[in-house]
Amino acid sequence: MTDLERFARMVTTQRRMIDRGEWSYGPVTLLEVLNLEHSEVHHCRVLRWLLDPLAHHGLGATFIRELGNCLHLDVSQPQRARVDAEEPRARSSADVVVRGAGGTWMIVIEAKVNAGEGGCQAARLELDWPEPAVLVFVTRRGDYVPVTAQASERWRSLSWAWVIDTARSLLARPSSGATSEARAREAIATWTRSAERSIR
Repeated sequence: MTDLERFARMVTTQRRMIDRGEWSYGPVTLLEVLNLEHSEVHHCRVLRWLLDPLAHHGLGATFIRELGNCLHLDVSQPQRARVDAEEPRARSSADVVVRGAGGTWMIVIEAKVNAGEGGCQAARLELDWPEPAVLVFVTRRGDYVPVTAQASERWRSLSWAWVIDTARSLLARPSSGATSEARAREAIATWTRSAERSIR
């Protein structure tokens, strides 16, 4: 068999494999397809949703409780908490804000995926958000507070790995079986797989 014949056979084999979906490349997850796998805004919106006790995922207030336990904070009545994303103030914008009922407690979260800190970003957050005892800095490794912080004692570090692992562990809990809840939990599972590849 000549080299040309071998090459022709290889091309034929490749085309058959492509036809059967056995030869592939490129994005694997939906976020990768949409080129959003490193989007800080989109991952923060997922975090806000996970923390929302009224969301369709049926996790209730368990994610807020887990966050409170991790940060050693008393988050009373977490089922009455309100969670917002991308909330602006005079000098800054908080990625996620979790408020207890009647303003009894507050957690402000600043998260990073690939971008670095903006100019005096942590210091500006400290000035704009005097209410919370704790400001949370979420990064891939979760092993440091912001370098631009002026009041570093107010900050706690948290990793995206903790967020992913906590979401997975909560998904293992019993579900109500409602269609909306099943779809929401499927979305969380899909996000954890994507986040595992891109931001863990």
